[in-house]
Amino acid sequence: RWNRRIRDLVHDFANLPASPKSKQFYQTLFSSDKEILDNKHSVAGADARFPQARHKDWYDGHSWATGLVSYATGKSQESSSEASHAYFAVAVLGEALNDIKLRDWGRLLLATEVRSTRYYWHIPLSSSIYDSKFSMYNRITGSVAGSATVAATWFGANPEYVHGIQTLPVVPGLTDILFDPDYVCDQLPILENAFARPAPVNVADSWRGVALANVAIVDQHAAWHRALELDKKKF
Repeated sequence: RWNRRIRDLVHDFANLPASPKSKQFYQTLFSSDKEILDNKHSVAGADARFPQARHKDWYDGHSWATGLVSYATGKSQESSSEASHAYFAVAVLGEALNDIKLRDWGRLLLATEVRSTRYYWHIPLSSSIYDSKFSMYNRITGSVAGSATVAATWFGANPEYVHGIQTLPVVPGLTDILFDPDYVCDQLPILENAFARPAPVNVADSWRGVALANVAIVDQHAAWHRALELDKKKF
């Protein structure tokens, strides 16, 4: 929700009339959202009330989505793409506000998140970080914890869920830097096997559309033609 809010703020700010009064009104409106921004992504020393980059683990490079609740496997994070989207939004907001410090802080948070996502969540054929049997059948993790990783999500273990939750939201300028084309080619056989499942266990169009966004990274035309067959009410 916060990621979408930041994106909406950027859009609204960019489309305001170019009058000082309208910009002043927007800055006043933004003040409450700035509290959330500082809470989650605070720049070091920017506000003593908030810790620096609350979710970021600078040793591992990625964020943790849990921390207040104790789990046997330690802290964990499910959606690497949503975490990346949060930091992408910070960088874009800094650009929109002409706040260079905020923009560059967002870019640093994003760059480290993307790098760690490609290392811990994405499992190309060249990766040796996980056991070969786990890697062979999954090519992506559903959730990474301090001492474990699983090929499942909190809501199911279907391949389209596991791969999809690491893709959402599909955003130009983010999805294409998060997914390396060579890795997508390694990932596609698992998605194609999922696509081939017959009814009633076939892949729902809502998730099929997300998977096709991955296909588009390496074959835009094929992905587009397959997307035209989706039910627009579900995608």
